[in-house]
Amino acid sequence: MELNKENFQILFDTVFESNYHKAAREIGVSPAQIHRVINGTRKAGRGFLSNLMTYCNNQGLCYTDFITMPKPLTKVNELDLKGRA
Repeated sequence: MELNKENFQILFDTVFESNYHKAAREIGVSPAQIHRVINGTRKAGRGFLSNLMTYCNNQGLCYTDFITMPKPLTKVNELDLKGRA
């Protein structure tokens, strides 16, 4: 999972009024963590993303607007439909 930083920045600026403490209280992380994630010195970790998902669910927001999932692998290494090389 990875944070969509552009959309999170919009949420931060509009809903949280660019206030690190307000965002931290609402999401349930530290203000320093919000600052590091927004400024790119750290990636959003599992706890941050989990808390953000909970916040989105509680506020009626779609967390997939802010959290992206890795794309599944779809290539089948040169095998035919019967599983032979």
